[in-house]
Amino acid sequence: MAVYAVIMAGGSGTRLWPLSREGFPKFLLPLFPASLLELAVRRVQPFIPLKNVRIVCGVKQYQAIRKSLPFLKKQNFIIEPTGRNTAPCIGLAAAILSRQDPRALLVILPADPLIRNRRSFQASVRQAVRFATQHEAIMTVGIKPRSPHTGYGYIETEQPKQAGVFKVKQFTEKPDAKTAQRYVQGQRHLWNTGIFVGRAAVFLSELKRWEPKLARGLGTLATGRVTLAAYRRLPAISIDYAVAERSDKMWTVPATFDWEDIGDLQVLSNLQGQAPDVSIGSNRVAVIGKKRFVATVGVQDLVIVETPDALLIVQRDQVQRVKEVVDLLKKKGVARLL
Repeated sequence: MAVYAVIMAGGSGTRLWPLSREGFPKFLLPLFPASLLELAVRRVQPFIPLKNVRIVCGVKQYQAIRKSLPFLKKQNFIIEPTGRNTAPCIGLAAAILSRQDPRALLVILPADPLIRNRRSFQASVRQAVRFATQHEAIMTVGIKPRSPHTGYGYIETEQPKQAGVFKVKQFTEKPDAKTAQRYVQGQRHLWNTGIFVGRAAVFLSELKRWEPKLARGLGTLATGRVTLAAYRRLPAISIDYAVAERSDKMWTVPATFDWEDIGDLQVLSNLQGQAPDVSIGSNRVAVIGKKRFVATVGVQDLVIVETPDALLIVQRDQVQRVKEVVDLLKKKGVARLL
């Protein structure tokens, strides 16, 4: 049974504007020793050969990815004509790969988390692969919560099937602070990393069971050219809502590797932010992309982001609203900043 890595590299990362743009999204930003996407590809290399890696990306990102990662070949890509959320993304990859290899087993990975402890990551994924090889299951990889974070999804676990593998009782997306605190204290919940492992045939059967319209559309697309008009007719739905929250085939492996979802500027400022050059009566101010002298006076809890064509200043507790700037730019037709 061949194992394939399917890396989801869609979206433009609107919460990281102005760093992240439609043509150069956050997973290509040179924020770390390599981009998040290159790190994701390299992370699976010891147990999944490069020929079995598939990057699912949009038309707008394809050329930028090819330029940034020249070691990838055309056959490493599955192109979406437009974004329709993660269920069509995963379903398209499953439909195409199952036609090429009916016994294909997929390791589904988001392109944008920062994952340290590579060996621990590989051990957890290998454990999920072994279980999915032997059972009619869709595996997730969960992380023990370090805090009652309200921006992450949570996985509630039941009794283990075997050492290190737990049945999933339910998923909860972004709970409120009180609920998240209860989850952490109860010690039965894990952060949902968005990593899924299972045979392509199982993914497709569960999509057929829970989202038959999507499954029918994917079946048609997998046999020919993936056109924009046909892809737009697919339901836009996440894999969490389409399958994970409904299926009785969900299992999870609790992992111990360091995992950070680079989902907004608050997280990025903690990892990459610099202090102002001069700070007078200011606290908790981080500057990202600093290329000039920056002084702050009497301000608190700010993230300042500088790029050659834009300057963003946002309060730390308002970073989730940065995407509203992108929405406004689209409404006004300011394409040069998107």
